Amino acid sequence: MERARQDVSDILGLKRGKVSVGAIPTVPPCLLPRVLPSFRRVYPNVTLSVREDLTSALVEQLIQGAFDLALLSLPVSWGVLISERLLDEPMLLVVPRRHPFARQQGRPVVVGENLREPLLLMKEGHCFRDDVLQICKRFRVNPRVVFESGQLDTLVGMVAADAGVTLLPEMARWHFRRPGVKLLELRQPRPVPTLGIVRARDKCVTPSVRAFIKQMKDFCSL
Repeated sequence: MERARQDVSDILGLKRGKVSVGAIPTVPPCLLPRVLPSFRRVYPNVTLSVREDLTSALVEQLIQGAFDLALLSLPVSWGVLISERLLDEPMLLVVPRRHPFARQQGRPVVVGENLREPLLLMKEGHCFRDDVLQICKRFRVNPRVVFESGQLDTLVGMVAADAGVTLLPEMARWHFRRPGVKLLELRQPRPVPTLGIVRARDKCVTPSVRAFIKQMKDFCSL
């Protein structure tokens, strides 16, 4: 009984705890490295585990109780799940540094014309691929897809090799600043997918999970 009381006390005081997170592939390289250091500094004894996967797999695992929460592109239409908006992700165009669009002196690029360039996409099953294809459909562009990958780093590397252009979420701006490519803003109305926190409706939200959610929201509201 005394041990049980101590366990409850530790959890309430966040002296220890666990948080398990699922995340789509755009999140671990672009967002989590900017949030996790401060979370670990404030809650050094909370164990945090992260698993990257495709949306369909993450949703299935979330329903099965494998994670406390998942960071997914919204909307997620499952009655047993609840979601809340975390941040909007305006799209950025990534072009080779010597591409004509790169010479526009900071002016936003028209969405339709850049989607007619040779396009590099995430592979089938990635929600970010679906976001880009929806944008193409919205602007009545039949995309000329010349390369597909499961990694954003690979797409950006191929852009640097002058293989075509790609799109990235705004949160990737700091991570993909590198020689050989230029990241450009798109002219209004900008395509804006939404990233959200999704969790099982019937799963208990522990103090550790609540603290992680607050840390994410605080960072994304800056």
